Amino acid sequence: TVNRALQLSNLGRYEEAARIFAEARSLGLRDGIQARLLRNFEAIDALNRGDLAAVAPILARPVPDPSPLPEVVDGAVEIDPRLAASLNSGLATGLTDATNQETRLTRIERAAIIDAQAEQIAATALRLQDRPDEAFAKLTRARDSLLAVKQGRVLSTARLEAQILSEMALVDEDRQRYGEAERRLREAVALTELRYPGSASVESSKARLAAFLTRRDRRGEAMGIYRGIVDEVAGKKAALVGLENLIRPYFAMLVEDAATRPEAVSDLFLAAQLVERPGAAQTL
Repeated sequence: TVNRALQLSNLGRYEEAARIFAEARSLGLRDGIQARLLRNFEAIDALNRGDLAAVAPILARPVPDPSPLPEVVDGAVEIDPRLAASLNSGLATGLTDATNQETRLTRIERAAIIDAQAEQIAATALRLQDRPDEAFAKLTRARDSLLAVKQGRVLSTARLEAQILSEMALVDEDRQRYGEAERRLREAVALTELRYPGSASVESSKARLAAFLTRRDRRGEAMGIYRGIVDEVAGKKAALVGLENLIRPYFAMLVEDAATRPEAVSDLFLAAQLVERPGAAQTL
């Protein structure tokens, strides 16, 4: 599946991921949701590989419209071919549209969220290409689109919104708008704490904030946040999965402190024990 391909890409196993992506493309996906997911995941794979120039063409690929609602013909519900295909493939959101249940996302709403993610992915590539104004404009559109779905009341989009805020903060930092960058990072922390308390998303948001504070020479504040992350993960007998890059500044500071502060060695050992290379099922 394309999920598996992205997981392999996140692990740096690009050739294996490429084979699965190619197989998915060969199917000629006609479902608007699945085609959008494939498009986004391939764009993330391009980011992982450092092929920034490939991101925009991938995201520009045409995708089918999400399936419309079934029509009523002579008092009976007529299911169009796309909706039938989605139901047959086990896509429960097709049935959600058919019954018009507002408590769950319709296919149109799911497509809007996936398209918002596409804007965020494109913005990341633009930022890495030193095109901050274009990146920020796309991030703003992505967040606005996300918040337009059910008036921003979709709990499951909080993780994506936090990622968008973190990307905006990086652009602000590049522009030397440090106050704005910190505000957005703290907003991302508050959002994930509210929607996903005690989760890896909270740890990731906090680690991004700590890394920013480290770059701003606010070492004491950064160390406090990093220690809190490590203590919380250790208390849950969990691991720092997916935080390897974000936790590096903490390791660097502990190594610097080791010569003059013996307890730094213990802190370093504890944090190192918690770092785990993510398995393919843990990267999403």
